[in-house]
Amino acid sequence: MSEKVTLIISAQPNKENMADIQGYSEKATPLFMQGGGEVTGRFENQGMVIGEKAAPVTVLVNFDSEEKARAVFETPEYKELIPMRDRAFAMLNVFIAKNTMG
Repeated sequence: MSEKVTLIISAQPNKENMADIQGYSEKATPLFMQGGGEVTGRFENQGMVIGEKAAPVTVLVNFDSEEKARAVFETPEYKELIPMRDRAFAMLNVFIAKNTMG
């Protein structure tokens, strides 16, 4: 049985490309939802406590399995968004995490 996971998106928007930021968000969010994801939060960084630099935006998307989370990025629809995504963000990290606390 697959375990639930959270897709964690850590991003620094490229403010010179606001149209691409909005376009990417409007098109990518439905793809995550169609792939079985549930966007559970969008957070703006309020300042570092430990470390050197954090991305200004973090988004959490829950999925029923790692396979479902990864599958979204393999769809033709998502692959079409990659050039827009690359223009929209100065920095983007996306990773999958599993809750180990039960």
